[in-house]
Amino acid sequence: STQSTWGSLSRTVFDSLLTKVKPITLVNKSEVLAPAGKLADGVTSLPFSCIIKPDNEQIPILESYVGGFILITYQLNAEVKTGKFSKGMKGTTEVIVQVPGQNFSPQFPPSAGLSLTKTPVTLSALDFEEGYRPRGLDSKIRMEGFFERTILPIGDPLLGQLIVHECDLMISSIELHLVREETITVELNEQSESTYAQVTQIAEGNVCRGMPVHIYMRFPRLFCCPGWSLGPFTIKWRVDVVVYFGRGGAFIRKRLPILIYRPQ
Repeated sequence: STQSTWGSLSRTVFDSLLTKVKPITLVNKSEVLAPAGKLADGVTSLPFSCIIKPDNEQIPILESYVGGFILITYQLNAEVKTGKFSKGMKGTTEVIVQVPGQNFSPQFPPSAGLSLTKTPVTLSALDFEEGYRPRGLDSKIRMEGFFERTILPIGDPLLGQLIVHECDLMISSIELHLVREETITVELNEQSESTYAQVTQIAEGNVCRGMPVHIYMRFPRLFCCPGWSLGPFTIKWRVDVVVYFGRGGAFIRKRLPILIYRPQ
């Protein structure tokens, strides 16, 4: 049988909804490869093939995915049944599934970039709005940059550029955080949780002012999938651009939503 279960949730985050949401079987098929009888001595090969189609037309097949609180897995189980007085044999292996066209829309623009340009402001008021600023710290920073695309296939890298023109503080690191936003909605009760899927360092140390820092980030296999919304579950993605400073653990962060799809 090929079985996929989605909706495995962590008790530490969605404990109040666990009693209301159960894992859902997307597809469950079985096939007899050999009738009852005795196998010949030696190695016996039993070729087979299986087209993965959903059991319910209202619930499509989704890509394999290992998230923070949502899990989509496909397993292939094999069983050799023997007589009453013999112990049968079983085996299980995971199958990785990719779905062409998942989260794709023909209305997507050919190029959808995103500017990160910032004007000189103090760190406390910088549009990289979220972070930690030690008390008494008031420094100016000016940086600009861009993502070439924010709507892109899962197999293509995220490309862009970041330039630090002015910064009174010493920079220790610049990172890209790929963040999954997983949401479950039950009876108008919505719970969301964001977790890191990948952290990519694009610069280390006090970067040269005015010198481009190139952005190149690949999406991780299995831990990333095209975004989707189905039933009570929703998965969205974003990239956090985080700049760390060498003074008191200060950092600034800019959250940038992206849309990931699988080409048809």
